[in-house]
Amino acid sequence: MKRIFQKKLLLVVLAVLIVLNGVVVSGSHLIILDRFLQLEQQGVEKNLLRVANAVQDAAEVHLGVLCRDWSVWDDTYAYIQDHNQAYVKSNLVDDTLIDLSLNAILYFNDQGELVFGKAMDLDEEVLAPLPAELLDYLTQHDRLWPPRQTLALDGLVRFSQGPMLLSIRPILTSEGEGPARGLLVMARWFDHDVVADLATRTALTLSSQPFDDVWPEIQRDIYLQVTSRDEQNVRGEIFINDLDGNPGVRLAITMNRDVYQQGRDTVTLFQIGFFAVSLIFGVVLYILIVLGRQRRFLAERQFSQAFEHATDGLLVINDSRRLTLINPAAQQMLGCPKCDLFQGEQACLSQSALTALIDAGLKGDTVGPTEFTAAVPFQGTLQELRAYVAPLKPDGENPHGVIVTLQDMTQVKALEHLKDEFIAAVAHEMNTPLSIVSGYADLLVNREYESEGEFREFVGLIQEKAQTLEKIVNDLLQLNKANADRKVFLEKETYDPCENIRQIVDSFRVETQRHQFVVSLPQAPVAITADRHRVGQVLDNLLSNAVKYSPDGGVVTVSLERDDADLKFCVTDQGGGMAAVQVARAFEKFYRADNSETAVRGMGLGLNIAKEIVEAHGGRIWLESTPGSGTRACFTLPCIDPPR
Repeated sequence: MKRIFQKKLLLVVLAVLIVLNGVVVSGSHLIILDRFLQLEQQGVEKNLLRVANAVQDAAEVHLGVLCRDWSVWDDTYAYIQDHNQAYVKSNLVDDTLIDLSLNAILYFNDQGELVFGKAMDLDEEVLAPLPAELLDYLTQHDRLWPPRQTLALDGLVRFSQGPMLLSIRPILTSEGEGPARGLLVMARWFDHDVVADLATRTALTLSSQPFDDVWPEIQRDIYLQVTSRDEQNVRGEIFINDLDGNPGVRLAITMNRDVYQQGRDTVTLFQIGFFAVSLIFGVVLYILIVLGRQRRFLAERQFSQAFEHATDGLLVINDSRRLTLINPAAQQMLGCPKCDLFQGEQACLSQSALTALIDAGLKGDTVGPTEFTAAVPFQGTLQELRAYVAPLKPDGENPHGVIVTLQDMTQVKALEHLKDEFIAAVAHEMNTPLSIVSGYADLLVNREYESEGEFREFVGLIQEKAQTLEKIVNDLLQLNKANADRKVFLEKETYDPCENIRQIVDSFRVETQRHQFVVSLPQAPVAITADRHRVGQVLDNLLSNAVKYSPDGGVVTVSLERDDADLKFCVTDQGGGMAAVQVARAFEKFYRADNSETAVRGMGLGLNIAKEIVEAHGGRIWLESTPGSGTRACFTLPCIDPPR
């Protein structure tokens, strides 16, 4: 009779599992796949916005910056009035338009009269007539005349030949002063080459679409939509208005449906997994019902083994606060290995934090996780422990005891501290060279250099900072093999530090315009035997602090002088200064003088790293500062006689 009941119960459970499996499989297809479709939609819209931003950058950043550089120039300001042909011969030759990728450049005086205009077919690299529609647009546009000193227009204008990128600026002096003597206009056709460049910069499959009368109502300057999907691709379109709010350009992107395919695969795997789990659950349930007694006996044995061999400490305390069970891991954590229940109870109840948790558990509360520092009896050591306390309710009502779970967090805490310290130190060391590489790379991309020599100088600085980053990576690889003393590795050479100081200061001159840098170097040759890269790190850190902590600008002085047998390097700023207690702690790891929300960002590692480097060279480093009077940071390195 009992076996018949067990079989009927098993059939009912299996029937329920089959129905549940069908419902879950059907529902998962709708819910999960719909979510992936939403993610795909968001991805397409995000990439369409990237295209719109790229178009805006092409007009405002690339063309707009170029137009402003030419319009705010004393030579242009003079030419628009005296029509000096030397200006044309020097600056407006055919190669100028080709080099600047301009289809047209036009100069108007303040009366709206065309003073100079030239158009170029960039594909054939031959002169072309000025587009008549462009001239009409510029001369008849009300908001352009009379020219204003604050006028700045960048964007698209659509003509019958196609859309054109325009940048319009008033002609002013090199100081940006007026009155405006006219307008300078730079134009570039928004053709296939521009679209191809946008596709390259956005890493998207991008195409220009025919302009027709079907144009959506655009509340803002752009309108985007997902237009079609098939099994392999999804297509989206973006409509961009021109400067006058009229239809400008229509672009389309095509993307692989990777997210959708992943969604389908996920649904399939989920269905297979759920079916497998259901099947396994049915088998397990059958075993539990048919072999209940054997399963219970096996469970008791497994519980006993798990309790004894668990890496977490386990204790069972009854409602009389008496210890009834304790496993070896708990004995070890409480400092009484192989102790009896009485000794284990004394060790447990001697921890006041643990006693409070046990009292809460005996009241029926589940407590934890709670971390505390435990004094280990008989050993005189401290351990970081994490405790969980749960009430034991055999009758389902009143607690008859508690089970306490202990985890030793001592090693974990130490490792977390070391990891955080390591990551912060690496990030701080790499931040400065990365910023310089990024800044000079931007200058090269935007062609903000005036000569081949300056170009080579920028490339040289990028190469130098890239080598600095390579050195940091090599140091990390060496650090992985080093002993626990965290020794600073040095690659020493004999060199004159003056040139290194000039290069570092020059890089900061490019980065900030609010500060004036004064360099004071000895007239006689000097030399040190040191790691050039590491010393450069120290100077970078001190100069970076001088700039950051004098946000209103001022003079930053970098000096080098002979001090007996040492060379003394000093960096002085005119910032807010520091109090004596702040100076005393400045070289501690992670210490920051100001932890408010408005403080200068940083991890508080720079000066500590600088101190380690200087001391590894046999030198010393210190700060001299008073509130309101700026800060002077100095360090010394052993000096040698320069080679003859």
